[in-house]
Amino acid sequence: MKVDSAGNVFCGGAGGLYILDPTGKKLGRVVHGFGNTANVAFGGDDWKTAYFCTRTSLGSFKVKIAGVPVPAERRS
Repeated sequence: MKVDSAGNVFCGGAGGLYILDPTGKKLGRVVHGFGNTANVAFGGDDWKTAYFCTRTSLGSFKVKIAGVPVPAERRS
């Protein structure tokens, strides 16, 4: 699972990636056509590329809201 900067959760599962808002409401699903999603991450220069992997594949897609950078910035 990964979280974007708006608090939405990207969670891999059977049939694709599920996107939930901070309250747990399902916003949508990204169907990628492979088996179970094994992992998900954000990256790219602007953290607006979502990457996912399955047991046999690696894929990516652009998102409008940037992911939380890893390592996260420290707050004072």
